[in-house]
Amino acid sequence: MLSGRATLCAVFRAFNPTGRDFKADALQDVYDLQIANHSMEALQAYCSQLDALVLRCTGEQPSVDSMTNKFYEQVKGLPPILRDIQDCDRMQDDDADRTYSWLRRACDRTLDRWKAAAHRTVYAASLRSRRRAPRAPVIAPPPVGACLLFERTGRCRYGTSCQFAHITATRHSTKVPRTRSTAPSAPAVPAAPAASREEPATVNKDQSDKRALRPQPQLQ
Repeated sequence: MLSGRATLCAVFRAFNPTGRDFKADALQDVYDLQIANHSMEALQAYCSQLDALVLRCTGEQPSVDSMTNKFYEQVKGLPPILRDIQDCDRMQDDDADRTYSWLRRACDRTLDRWKAAAHRTVYAASLRSRRRAPRAPVIAPPPVGACLLFERTGRCRYGTSCQFAHITATRHSTKVPRTRSTAPSAPAVPAAPAASREEPATVNKDQSDKRALRPQPQLQ
């Protein structure tokens, strides 16, 4: 035997086969919605879609028992909320806390802890990247004009952070130091041997001998 909801759905599908009403089909979409897998990302997406579908139900609202059983079947396999599921299993059927609201609050707390842990991980990674990255050098703005203090005294208390240019005075000597030539030197020419001093003496002795051998003129 069909229930009233099943009969209503059958009548709707019989009279409106080509299209769907946005508000009338929201209740059936709530019951047909399923979680993709047993992960925190899938739980977050499932809760977001479920809230959107519940807001579409402007006419007939889903019953508390149906929402409790449907939500329990979808989230009972997630490891992060296993402790909450065990607490829910130990409750009696007529317990006031055994409701969809209690299960939803447990899932919201788990999602908050998961988001906080993800944010801490991202923040710690950003700190490590900042420590490893070298700091960019500070580029000073180009100097405007000449520093009068440096031009007069040769010193400036602001140093390299001075906004004026430090121009060295032109009265200092700009003489270029001489450099030694690296060209190879010419070979040394050997000096001529010195003339012997005994040769003139020998020549004078020969001349005196020749004069002695000459006949002397006779005096009359």
